[in-house]
Amino acid sequence: KGIEAIKQAFTDSLECKEKIIREKWSSTHSDLKEKNYVDFIYDYAKKRIQSGILMRELNYPNAHSLYAPIEHTSKLILKEIRLLPDEIDKDISYRIYDNTMYLISFNELNELIVITVKDYFFVKLMKNLYDFVWSYSKPISSMTYKTNE
Repeated sequence: KGIEAIKQAFTDSLECKEKIIREKWSSTHSDLKEKNYVDFIYDYAKKRIQSGILMRELNYPNAHSLYAPIEHTSKLILKEIRLLPDEIDKDISYRIYDNTMYLISFNELNELIVITVKDYFFVKLMKNLYDFVWSYSKPISSMTYKTNE
């Protein structure tokens, strides 16, 4: 549970053997806006880039982000972003790599939770579904952000 579980999930993904992380990130949970967490994400991004791991991110138009400098499609930062159709649920975030999938959400007490799935067949199915949605999502060069909350 909590920020530490998310940090651990992100840190573990730096060991990605396939060198590609598929992600849908959309959480607006207040804990994810804390300076300590924001600093962690920037540090994580540097390590991911140094490790040569491509990030494919499905996102939504007009997202609010504290991470604007690293929220754009760029070969330099090894990142590709595409926009999801509005019909797809925005509340749950997830990350898929190798034979691992993390589901990130929050419970009825507003506590962040991370569910880890390590199963070859399940994760392969989720990668196939992700890639299917990716192929029908709109490529973009950078995110558009809301300026007021």
